Amino acid sequence: MNKSIQQTKIGRSWLTDLGPSLLMVASLAMLGTTAPTALASPPALAPSTQLYTFRTVDAPGKDFANDFQLTWMNDSGLIIQQYSDTAGNWHTAVLSGSKWTVIDVPGAVGTGATNPNSQGQVALSYFGSDGVFHLAIWQRGHYTYIADPCPGYVFEGADGINDLGQVTSSVYDPATQTYLAYVGDSCWHTTFNYPGATFIVPYITNDFGVTVGTYWDSEGIEHAFIYNIYDGTHFSFDVPGGVNACANAINNEGDIVGLYFLASGSFNGFELQNGKLTAFNVPDAPQNSPQMITDTHMISGSYQDTNGNWHGFVATPVGRK
Repeated sequence: MNKSIQQTKIGRSWLTDLGPSLLMVASLAMLGTTAPTALASPPALAPSTQLYTFRTVDAPGKDFANDFQLTWMNDSGLIIQQYSDTAGNWHTAVLSGSKWTVIDVPGAVGTGATNPNSQGQVALSYFGSDGVFHLAIWQRGHYTYIADPCPGYVFEGADGINDLGQVTSSVYDPATQTYLAYVGDSCWHTTFNYPGATFIVPYITNDFGVTVGTYWDSEGIEHAFIYNIYDGTHFSFDVPGGVNACANAINNEGDIVGLYFLASGSFNGFELQNGKLTAFNVPDAPQNSPQMITDTHMISGSYQDTNGNWHGFVATPVGRK
């Protein structure tokens, strides 16, 4: 779902957040690669050395001037875009080849989306006249309706789905009157809050149980976080020189993309790969937000052009197909 991202105050340093949580290095080893020792020192936000070719993707009917759309893709090239029209209504469309198809839930007032997983499943959050969020899984033109996606909690909308079919979402716990991160499917689920967080927005969980997202601390400062749902290992980080970092996606190799605000109020993207934090910028774009990174290292997201209009993009690393 399209979660609002608030600008508050300058965040704490990487070392301050990372210091008590170096055990996350051991968790990253679960991803099948050697844990990077660079995580033990504060990274600098260096320019990216990876070259990309960029492709603009825009679903028909979107509001270019006012819509900050969300754009995701999977390893096979299936692209999903959540956008709003000029009337402010949410829609979701899939791009397969060169054809866009709107996949709004029939009868819904608005439909928000997640990334497509490797099976082509997309978690759709929608609401009707009751004003309550519901969940449906779309796959190859078929909808599976989930009656109660988060038993015991109030479902606040899906943010991501992994290859195991586990949906990551925000939920409200009426018993404690708090918001929690939720990861689960029809057979199993877990909830968690980031230690010290007053509010949390999880975005996606990879197949190894590592969730990324953003949380706000008691001072109203926003931080990117990484959390292992199986053992609770975690750490948070900020972008040097940035304001309020948000981790939007993680792939199965542990690579992360996200955004951070500048002091001016605009925002740009970052990559965290092999313990190295680098900038990610769409050429000539005043603002951009990478929202998905695949296992083949393709990145998708949104950017603003010099006329102030918003577009979706897909970035392909040079040398990869």
